[in-house]
Amino acid sequence: MMADPQPQKEIASRIDLAYLRRWHRLRVARFVATVLLLGIAAFWVIGASALRNKKIYANGPVSQGHSFIEERCGSCHTQGFRKVYDASCLQCHAAAVGLPHVPAGKGRDPACGACHAEHRGNTLLSALGDKHCNSCHEDHSDITSLETHIWFRPQPRDQRLRFNHLQHGDIDLVGGPLECDACHVVDGRNFGPIRFEEHCVRCHRETVSADIDIVVPHGFQIGELRDWIAAVYVREWLAKHPGEVEPQATVPGRGGAGPPDWAVQLAEHTRAAQAALFQPRRGCLLCHAAKGEEILPPEIPSRWLPRARFDHQTHRFQSCDRCHDLREATSADILVLPKVETCRACHNRQGARARCVTCHPFHPN
Repeated sequence: MMADPQPQKEIASRIDLAYLRRWHRLRVARFVATVLLLGIAAFWVIGASALRNKKIYANGPVSQGHSFIEERCGSCHTQGFRKVYDASCLQCHAAAVGLPHVPAGKGRDPACGACHAEHRGNTLLSALGDKHCNSCHEDHSDITSLETHIWFRPQPRDQRLRFNHLQHGDIDLVGGPLECDACHVVDGRNFGPIRFEEHCVRCHRETVSADIDIVVPHGFQIGELRDWIAAVYVREWLAKHPGEVEPQATVPGRGGAGPPDWAVQLAEHTRAAQAALFQPRRGCLLCHAAKGEEILPPEIPSRWLPRARFDHQTHRFQSCDRCHDLREATSADILVLPKVETCRACHNRQGARARCVTCHPFHPN
């Protein structure tokens, strides 16, 4: 049989209830150290407040972009000990925000501080990880990197333009093949607009006719060009045939004798010049599409992938044909955009950055 347990009173009698009241070196040292540290902290806070040192309230160093206002907390914190509101950010960054990120009717854009967390050290405030994107874009959760990115889906559209990239790079082209930068000039992140007077007229110098070396103006509609050509011919004929433009005399009561010879010749020359200018695949219609008497202005998008951002200036050290294959670009309708495999060759874990925000900015502009 087991021995009877000791009575509870006998066990309680062994506990020294005066233990905590007796002096002990370790406990005294710990108490003194605690009071001393609290005193030092209070003295430091009071002294820093007296000297108006606001760093004592900061959670940590600010980012690189805000280092110049690190000492001016009021630039962002309009209310003491409150979070920074978007209105403070927009005082400086309104131009960078651009269009809303969340489509209309799909909710509200998150606050700036939801992604751009300040006081995290001397880092880039815009350097965000993919987790920020995937936290909302659940339908893209299977895209973990550029290696699993879907193929590009540009939005094709009628450019109202007849253009052949391959033909303009042909070695048999009059004057030699054109390089890409002959027309495509990088202007910041994208290319500048292509203008007839700057890029086309040096090769496509359309004159009125073989005997009148006057360049036809660009930008006129068909009716305006007909009137302009007729006026040019009248002016040139008057200058070259000053004695041959007198009207023929008519006999009273017998009607007119018909147009004089010079007027007939002038009309024939004018019609011939107009017909040559508006023949299919010649003159104006060599490049432009027309609808009746209207020449349709070209509509060339500046961005073929509107949901992505590409910086041509950053890639200026790469040759154009590394990304753009022109071997089958026989029409303006054939897009020569790079494939996702081309981007993966450089943008990978061992190479250039391949995060979501590298190509898909939160703030489109």
